[in-house]
Amino acid sequence: MKTLKQIGLLILFIIFFTHCEKTEEKEKRNNFILAGQKDNTMLTQDFEPDLEITLTNNVVNGIPTTGYSGELLLDTDLDGLKDLKFYSFYGKGHTMPFLELPSEGCQISNILTDKKIEILMNSKQLNEIIDNSRIWTNVSSLPIYLSSYDPDICYTSWKEEGLFLGYRVIQLKDTTYGWVNMQIVENYKLKIKEIGIQK
Repeated sequence: MKTLKQIGLLILFIIFFTHCEKTEEKEKRNNFILAGQKDNTMLTQDFEPDLEITLTNNVVNGIPTTGYSGELLLDTDLDGLKDLKFYSFYGKGHTMPFLELPSEGCQISNILTDKKIEILMNSKQLNEIIDNSRIWTNVSSLPIYLSSYDPDICYTSWKEEGLFLGYRVIQLKDTTYGWVNMQIVENYKLKIKEIGIQK
């Protein structure tokens, strides 16, 4: 009986020590990163070839017949589970079907409920700071426009190369910051080149 108590105490000590070690590790983690940062504090993945949304619109007489083109799922914290969805659409009359208005855009949304993901709406240049002092937008509840043909919906431009989407993943008491090196041409042609997130 005494041996069982000793084993139980030993197990409790190991659990407590491991928890303290993890808490210490989180406390040591910086509360900011730089866009494009690659060092021993970051996990990164370079996509070769680049990830792209596969366009699936039917085209009749050179005009897309639907407003839907495709989606791309991304694993933001590199844990093997896809948790962020990029959705692109283009065509004529997506929002007002009887008017021949152009309609192009790209949205972003969270697809898992156990993580809260927030993004920075403005694109970042290489080595710009991504931290808690920015204005964050929650993508866990509703899809957010990253780009649109309508400047009243979204004014951010992603058409240049070398731009970064800043994001953070919030789980219980832990928050990790990350970046996505991406480009959106013509408001809907999304290309993701690389991703990085704090360990």
